Amino acid sequence: MAQHYDITVQTDETGQCVTAVRFTRNARPGSMVTHPGVCCLRSNWTDWDEEALWCTCFMLTDCEAVFHSLKSELGLRPIYRHKPIRAEGRLFITVIAY
Repeated sequence: MAQHYDITVQTDETGQCVTAVRFTRNARPGSMVTHPGVCCLRSNWTDWDEEALWCTCFMLTDCEAVFHSLKSELGLRPIYRHKPIRAEGRLFITVIAY
């Protein structure tokens, strides 16, 4: 990060004590500060435009976060119930809790 700042140190008359430190941001062109990078999305859907692909990507990210929350914070792990109605009840209560 030092390459992106100009730092000046001001000392007293004796040169022994620092009285001020000043820095100015001077971002080097073409570096990660001015051009932080890109996100590349790849899909086999050829009829989608960029906006639809981007929105779908974020929707999938949100869905993954919901499933992670359901499984970790709310305790929706493998359901060992013998009757389907009880498994559905457990799933229903977990979704309501979310």
